[in-house]
Amino acid sequence: METTERETKYGLTFLVPSSLGFIKICSLESDTPFPPIHKGDIIDPRDWRGASFEKYMKLFNYGDLLKADIIYHHIFKNEDGSYGNHDIDIFTKVVKK
Repeated sequence: METTERETKYGLTFLVPSSLGFIKICSLESDTPFPPIHKGDIIDPRDWRGASFEKYMKLFNYGDLLKADIIYHHIFKNEDGSYGNHDIDIFTKVVKK
């Protein structure tokens, strides 16, 4: 049986506060790692374009920014012992304009 090497994928998910805790507002995927994001960094959702920005606008005002608050890393181990996907969840606070 021929085995193929699994491509490492990187995922980045932004979550915003809601009445039920947090909800996912945007998910991004890449074949290469994302630049580091640290607690306190400001994220401008106006750069998102498309569905994620539309979802954000239903909840918040144009010009409101997000501030990274809690960052969770999920590093997955493959059956062969190697490491594969690396997903990051960024829980944010809203900074009002």
